Amino acid sequence: MPTSANRLAALQAGAVDVAEWLSPRELTMVEKNPQLKVWQVFGNYIHRVEMNNTTPPFDNPKVRQALNYLVPRDDILKAVYYGKARATKSPISEIYPSYTDQYFTYTQDVEKAKSLLKEAGQESGFKTQLGYRTGDQIEEEIAVILKTAFARANVDVELVKLPSSTLVERYSKGTIPMYFFRDMAIVPDAAYVANLWLNSASLINYAKFNNAEVDKLINEALSSTDEATRDAGMKRVQQIVMDQAPWVFLMNPGFQLATRANVAGFSWYTPNSNSWYDFYKK
Repeated sequence: MPTSANRLAALQAGAVDVAEWLSPRELTMVEKNPQLKVWQVFGNYIHRVEMNNTTPPFDNPKVRQALNYLVPRDDILKAVYYGKARATKSPISEIYPSYTDQYFTYTQDVEKAKSLLKEAGQESGFKTQLGYRTGDQIEEEIAVILKTAFARANVDVELVKLPSSTLVERYSKGTIPMYFFRDMAIVPDAAYVANLWLNSASLINYAKFNNAEVDKLINEALSSTDEATRDAGMKRVQQIVMDQAPWVFLMNPGFQLATRANVAGFSWYTPNSNSWYDFYKK
């Protein structure tokens, strides 16, 4: 069933026992039905807006920091995710070893954002584009909220709706300055996660973040078996990255699965999938 509305209807009618990938609004409907159940894990998903760190004005960390201070995360959590997400506070997945949120400082602060833009020579603001996927309701809703929020500091955002393949092509080639990005790192290791998205040599570091110390710490951790040293290195990576703000940090949307109430045996795996062998009916 290609549409979530049809999957929900089938679950409600008892035609199916499990419905995957329902929207946050639909999940709230499931929770109100005593014959149904929602299983949830705040796993390794990360949903963010990436900025091309080589494209002015995003080559200035103060501009990137400013946008992070403008994000109304509580509004997004309530209005878009219906409370079924959590703010992302690190580039490392929150359930993985070495994760820390101690370097997250980006509570909504419009005056702080304006001050940073002034320091960056952007006191009068600037125009930019934000790309999101056609047919992705969540991204569209967040995009509208961000456009309004960024305008409070005179950042004029043009929302660009693109087919998924076109958006991927454009951010891969560096031809769009800001874009939504959602991914998961399936290996539960901070160095693996950091290497994917933050190593300047990574093919999927589409934001083109480049920091010599971060590269060095990642490369050392990838070949080290000293857990204490690796942990300290990955904490330092998070400190640098949160300060340099290569992305607009948004949400961990979590993984949810809706089932009939008599279904048990839910399990979660890092590719954000289930093993159907684990399920059974009570």
